[in-house]
Amino acid sequence: DTSTWFCNTIPYWETLSLADQELYESLTVVLDPKRKLGKIQSTWEPNFEEIYNEQVFEDISKNRNSREIFNTRNIDDSNKSLYKPSRGMIEDHKLVPNHPSGTKGLFFSPYEVHGFKQNGVLLDPKHSAEIYWKLWNDLYTTDKYIYKHTWRQGDICLMDQTLTIHKRPTILQDKPRELLRLACWYKTARRQHTDYVI
Repeated sequence: DTSTWFCNTIPYWETLSLADQELYESLTVVLDPKRKLGKIQSTWEPNFEEIYNEQVFEDISKNRNSREIFNTRNIDDSNKSLYKPSRGMIEDHKLVPNHPSGTKGLFFSPYEVHGFKQNGVLLDPKHSAEIYWKLWNDLYTTDKYIYKHTWRQGDICLMDQTLTIHKRPTILQDKPRELLRLACWYKTARRQHTDYVI
């Protein structure tokens, strides 16, 4: 058995004071996707170069390059021109994103965070760490916002990749898994904007 934990930031957002909401809306998350800046908290990850051969990495790149939303098979032709290319490996983003549906929540992927900017200015590491650990403790050290799913053959999970966060429990690091992932979009009638693809 393997499991995945899903944390939903939408109900958390709704419990925040107006002052905290205003603070979080003023913040930009600074990420470290290229592993050069240093992160507030690191996580275990396998040494992919030792596990996989070059062909696997080529196939992953090929797959990622084909995932542009306008290449989707069942998108209306009239909508294809609305979407810009996907963001790829972004280096920063708003903590409270401009979600296509207008929903408020946090885009907080904790193991990639280097720090925070406020109104374009990088906060000092201590202040960034205080914000980070408050979010970590409020969201992840309680089951209040977490759904834990134990996988069975044939299970399908749908999640919003921006306002929810998922993780695999560390006790299962040694168990292999196979995931077939599919990226979807919010249909035009429900979208507030087409600035980017989530």
